[in-house]
Amino acid sequence: METGQFKASPRRRLLDDFILAEIFLVQAGIESAMSIGDGLEQIARKFDPDAEQEERNQSLSAIVQRTASAAVEPYTSRLQYLKLLQENDR
Repeated sequence: METGQFKASPRRRLLDDFILAEIFLVQAGIESAMSIGDGLEQIARKFDPDAEQEERNQSLSAIVQRTASAAVEPYTSRLQYLKLLQENDR
């Protein structure tokens, strides 16, 4: 076997995939929480009398929809990336 041509056992590969998935899950969770926090700030500014008119005119449902989309996106993008890595590894 030449140097650099290491083939991992199926058990090791499964463990590596699991660890990578866990790392992606933590990253996505952090980004999702940040998106939800941003959405809550936008909702608070909507009801703040000192906020700019544009912030107060935003629809509450539009803010919630944007927040939901932003909160889900980190999970979907990382899942797609993980699937791509697994397909390229085979």
